[in-house]
Amino acid sequence: MKYSGNDSVSKFEKRIGCLKGLVPKSGLAGYVSDRPPIEFLYTAYTLLPLFVEVKQYSYAPHFVEDKGKEYDFVIENTNNDQNAVFKDDHYDIIIDCSNGVRLYRKRAVRE
Repeated sequence: MKYSGNDSVSKFEKRIGCLKGLVPKSGLAGYVSDRPPIEFLYTAYTLLPLFVEVKQYSYAPHFVEDKGKEYDFVIENTNNDQNAVFKDDHYDIIIDCSNGVRLYRKRAVRE
């Protein structure tokens, strides 16, 4: 049997493939999403050894928001490919993959 690459994980890897090379190889990144919970697991798996942690998640009936932790990078994975869901003045967008996937970096603090 020949591997086709059409399984759900492979398809998801293609969806967030534009982040490869832009996210750190290791460390910690936040995750913002309004997509099904399985996509958080796919994201975490695909970007290993980077550790991905939920910052804001809204998928009925679930809502999670961690305002107590700041991340150097935040990954957004949403149904909205036109407008960002993640709104935080302390972050700049690094890349918009045009499919609801975006990567943000925390702005450097100016003294």
